[in-house]
Parts: sequence; structure tokens; C-alpha cells
Amino acid sequence: MAEYVFMLGRDFQLSILEIASYFSARNIAYKIKAFDSKVALISFNEEIDCTRTIKKLGGTIKIAKLIASVDDIKLPDMDKIKYSIADIGSARKNEVIIKLKKRFKENGSKAYLKDSVNGLSPSDFFRHNIFKTGFELILYKEHLALTRAVFNPSGYEARDKRPYLEREKLTSIRLAKILVNLSHVKENEKLLDPFCGVATILQEALLMGIEAIGMDVDKKTLYHANKNLTWLRNKYKFKANFLLVNKDARSASSYIEKVDGIATEPYLGPYLRRLPELKEAKRTALGLARLYNDSLKEFHATLKPKGKVAIIIPKFKTKEQVPVRINFEGIARQNKFLIYKPFKGISMPVLYSPKGTKLAREIYILEKV
Repeated sequence: MAEYVFMLGRDFQLSILEIASYFSARNIAYKIKAFDSKVALISFNEEIDCTRTIKKLGGTIKIAKLIASVDDIKLPDMDKIKYSIADIGSARKNEVIIKLKKRFKENGSKAYLKDSVNGLSPSDFFRHNIFKTGFELILYKEHLALTRAVFNPSGYEARDKRPYLEREKLTSIRLAKILVNLSHVKENEKLLDPFCGVATILQEALLMGIEAIGMDVDKKTLYHANKNLTWLRNKYKFKANFLLVNKDARSASSYIEKVDGIATEPYLGPYLRRLPELKEAKRTALGLARLYNDSLKEFHATLKPKGKVAIIIPKFKTKEQVPVRINFEGIARQNKFLIYKPFKGISMPVLYSPKGTKLAREIYILEKV
């Protein structure tokens, strides 16, 4: 058995849901032993490839493997060692530092603590080249873990240099990757985004080795999507194929062969420059409910048996401070979908509402029945 600490992103419930979806899709046995708003403690029957795993996940910041003691740390062969300690609900920090100092002395090394409550940020981790110049420990309750993999933000920065970005409509790279994983689609399978826009979700699927199909009713947007994916292929040399179809999502089954899963951020209503009035929000929600109902009928016909849909649904904030929701659970049931619930402790939908946004998002995983 191997045990790991996963340091979670700001939307910790979404991060946990993504981790569960990723390993479930690949039939990798796991057990979530504990989690809170910062970390999850997860056991596996055998060791996992931490570097490969963190590249596939959008909501995990670091992965660390549990060790028995500081004696299990292989110190770098250098005179000056940099190290960091993330102290998350532990009472062992001083004890660990004393033991480390003893090891440094025995090793004849000088060591410099890069102190931070949550350990080094990913940017600082790579700036200090910690994997070569030292190490990081994560203290979680009574556990001691050695950081094995860290999310590298430079990869996202490079992908944001693609030819076309529509900031008002854009799904973030991080959220796009999470949605792909929530769909339970894995390498060499087929993913559909029926509201693909400029293809952020499709690009993350392709980089994960997933065949990607996109639909969009807007011809110009689809032209931009094609430019983005062609640029991506030239830059990253991935082998997976993509197909773009200039059709309405409500006709998906007429143009798309069976797919393994769907991941999408559909049309969420007009772009909001201000909070809508309650009456306006209700009117928008009613129109979207019709769109989602018609779309789910097509999704059901397009999906393979037991296929899943990872989808974002808007939750409107209003001037009157009365939220407006769409009865998406009812729409899903009406179209023969179950709300997927992977484990206890996380309820569906998961709310995604970054600070300062005028529109909250509810994230669902549906399973075809």
C-alpha cells in the first residue's frame, strides 16, 4: 500500500471530485482516508506516477508521498540545501526541524528553510529548483510526506498564447482540464464538447491523449477553434485527432458518432456587466432550461452506455440578492440521466464561484441510464 497527500486547489470539493473521477475512470483502486479544505489523504494498492498524475489534474497543486521519518529523505549531494515545510494541522513542525538539523549536521551540509505555512507556491518551487537543490515536506496531522510533484504554472501560461482568446466567453484552462476528468473519459477514448467555443476543453483533452470532437453553432467561433487547435498540434505534437462540426448542440446525434463522454460549459446566457434584476434573471433561466432540456436529449442519444456528462449550469446572482437556479436535476431525470455521486462527503452540484464574479456556476456529473 502507498499513501499520498494531495494538496488541493481553492475549490477543494471540485479538486476532490476530479481526483476521484480520474482514478475511477482508469480503474485504479484508491481510498480517500481523510480530506479538508487544503489536502486529501489517499491510499493506493501500489505506487502512482506522481509527475504524470499532476500533469493530468487541474485542481491539485502538489502530490506528496507519506514517509515514516526524516531518515527516509535522500539529501541532495550539495553544500547548501534549500527546504520547505508545509504545516497543515500538525503539531510536529519543531520536532521535525530539530531532527532535520541533526541530519544536515551529520551530512556536513548547510540548509536554508524557505518558510511558509502552506509550503512554497508552485512558482517559487520551480524558481528555487527545489527538486534539485533540496526538498519539501508536508506535515498533515500526524503524517509526514515528501513532495513528489508540483503543478507547473508555466504550462498554462504557454497555452494562453494561442491565436484566439475570447476573454468574456473563455473557460479557464484549469477548469477545462477538470471538466475533462469529470467526464471520466481517458486516453484513446472520444470526448465531445457540444458548445466548444474557441476549444479550451478540446485542447486539454487532446493533450491528455483523448480524441476530441467539438460543435458550435457560430461559424466564426469554430474558425477560431480550428486555428487554436492547429497551433496546439504544431506546438505540442500530440497524436490524438480532433473534429469540429458547425452545428447546433441540439442536433448532436445527427452528426456525431457515439462518444465515451461529454464535457462542456454551455451557453450560460448574455454576458453580465452588472447584476441582473430578479425578473430578468428568471427570464434568462427559463430560456436556458429549454436549451439544456433539448441538448440533454441529444446527449443521451450520442453517449455510449454508462457515458457521463460533466457540465456547468449557471446560478444567477441578482440585484435583489435572491439567487435564481435552474431545476437542472429535474431536466436530467426527464432525459434519463442520473446525478453521479462517487462517494460520501461531496454533494452535487459543486459550486464554482470565484471571487468577484457576477455569475455563479454549478458543476454536475450526469450518468446515462
